Amino acid sequence: LWFVKNRRARIESVARYLASSGADIVCLQESWDVYTRPMIYKIMGEAGYAYASVNESWYIFGNSGLLTFSKFPIKSKQFTAFSRLSAQLTEFFAWRGILEVIVETPKGLMRVLNVHLHMPAWFFARSIRLMQLRWAFKAIDWKNDLPTVFAGDFNEHELLEQKEFSELFLERKFTYPPLDGNFEPTYRAENPFVKGTWINRQTTSKCFDYVFVSQIEKLGLKVKSYHPLYINPPLSDHDPVLLTLSA
Repeated sequence: LWFVKNRRARIESVARYLASSGADIVCLQESWDVYTRPMIYKIMGEAGYAYASVNESWYIFGNSGLLTFSKFPIKSKQFTAFSRLSAQLTEFFAWRGILEVIVETPKGLMRVLNVHLHMPAWFFARSIRLMQLRWAFKAIDWKNDLPTVFAGDFNEHELLEQKEFSELFLERKFTYPPLDGNFEPTYRAENPFVKGTWINRQTTSKCFDYVFVSQIEKLGLKVKSYHPLYINPPLSDHDPVLLTLSA
């Protein structure tokens, strides 16, 4: 945002990295700055990506910060906002929610869910994240029984180690790709964008970011690999997570 140093140069670096990554689908969170979005769209567009976003006319207010890019044709999109009734003032402005995008892959339709849950800040924040996740699941039309990829910043450390969260994913047939159940950190204390900054004060590394899958076997796909990418030097306070599917 406005208090981030060299934000245009940093966002351009992020966009160029993503454009050269070869990923078929990219999900971004916290892209609230609508003034730098055209640069992202241009760079990603030149690399063959279409995009789905929320409200380009508002700066922070009402745009959710969610962006989904796809090299596959985007057939539809739908955004569902979470309630702003939160004790965290920043949450009121952030207007978090879930962005649902249907893409047409060569093997058939796939649902892509992009989400950003409440920030880890105080005691009741966990309960709010759980409520938001329940809200997100209710907002999806599960009658369209599509293979689904669910990605985002869940702001919950080792999420599936907690029964209430794991039961929600199990109910919707979501699985966590690492078969060994390993939760590698995606928000590392040694990251210079995390360590020693006034806005980020985590002293221990956390696993906040995840990609889940459901019913991908309907497309003849399976998980080939899954891991965070520790880019050096880092481009963001959160490390990207890469999921690779194969036939």
